[in-house]
Amino acid sequence: VCLQMLLSFSMHVRAAGVGKNADTPGGSQGRHYCTQDAIFRAQAEPLQDIKTVSGYAEWMKDIAVVAMPGCSYELNSCSFDPETSTATFSGTFRGTHTGHLQGLPAPTHKSMDTEYVYNMHVNAHGKVDRITKVWHSAWA
Repeated sequence: VCLQMLLSFSMHVRAAGVGKNADTPGGSQGRHYCTQDAIFRAQAEPLQDIKTVSGYAEWMKDIAVVAMPGCSYELNSCSFDPETSTATFSGTFRGTHTGHLQGLPAPTHKSMDTEYVYNMHVNAHGKVDRITKVWHSAWA
């Protein structure tokens, strides 16, 4: 059940990136999946100032709507460790950089496939309270 919830959360984050009226994880829909103050961590330069899951969802929305319209992702694997209440997802993000977005270089019109891993911790109430993204952004 927890893994299904986290898969749904993953899809929700993606939907928040491309849906016109979709709520971000900090919004009313996201409360079903994560805590209001869920922490986001990543050791990737474009994400260094993002500290909350809500902030990350907004960044991904800008990537999907502004910088790389038409982008997509493929979920490659997922697992859940009940002892640590941690779900792990690996995926591949695909997109073409065609839009201007603050913090990114000028559009390159190049396409890319970049792999990433999410580690999501679930608290005692069944909500995500921390997401860590493992991503080598320099290769993207």
